[in-house]
Amino acid sequence: TGLVDALPGVQAVALQVDRMLEAQARHERALAAREQQFSSMFDSNPVPQLLQRAGGPVVDVNGAFLSASGYTREELVGHLVSEIGFWASAQDRTRAAEALQREGGLDGFEGVVRLRDGERRFVLLSACSLEVEGTLHYLHTVIDITERRRVEQALREREERLSFLLSRTSGVIYTSRAHGDFATTF
Repeated sequence: TGLVDALPGVQAVALQVDRMLEAQARHERALAAREQQFSSMFDSNPVPQLLQRAGGPVVDVNGAFLSASGYTREELVGHLVSEIGFWASAQDRTRAAEALQREGGLDGFEGVVRLRDGERRFVLLSACSLEVEGTLHYLHTVIDITERRRVEQALREREERLSFLLSRTSGVIYTSRAHGDFATTF
């Protein structure tokens, strides 16, 4: 410190370096806090999510993804999605990859995936691009819509049967409502 005190210019530079180091330390603490916040949100999200390096392997998955897919973290992390056989259809995989590359994200992409046990499920996939340590990544969100698809199909089939029956019926059809009154169809 004797030399620093003896030379005012060196003292000013030392003070400036000290301020820069403190600013860098504050920045690193803030970055670590944001990373912890993202990690907590990712891990606790009840919706299945997968983080993948663009054109590369799976980097991370949350617990909801593991539960829904039946895979273990070890079976996914470090592997390409194509190696895992996640997509039930090569066409869906190609369409999703092309849309992701072209648009930088996906919003409401419907496709069929294969779970670890081989079961096929209809999913709604969304993905956004983000930069992690200077490298492009995609955060995929996967929602299982299999039951919705089954209900929609059953409703379509019921409507078709009803339409067929009505088209073959002549005369008046009375329907009773819950509160007791009747509606008439000709």
